[in-house]
Amino acid sequence: MEKEKIQNWKTPKWHKDFGDPRKELSLLKNLCLFILKLNPYYSFEIEYIEEGYMAVNIYKEGKYIGECQVVDQEINKIGLFLESGKEIYIFKKEDIKKHI
Repeated sequence: MEKEKIQNWKTPKWHKDFGDPRKELSLLKNLCLFILKLNPYYSFEIEYIEEGYMAVNIYKEGKYIGECQVVDQEINKIGLFLESGKEIYIFKKEDIKKHI
């Protein structure tokens, strides 16, 4: 069910000066689906905060643990900002393995 929920996230529309929302959403979806494959106890909720800014809230076993967002589309840099205060930056989804 979580997989289908992620796959149904909608691409927002915003001005091209803010980057490509399709690419940004694709990076976030792929990361969340990869995490879910590694550990089915995670769940995710997308937020479209304002034009040019979306983030995904991350939950483990129903408890909020942080959020992720695309930091730089040009180099596929994603930031994970954890409730513990820890910040993790990854450039490909496989980099997340050592952090979850």
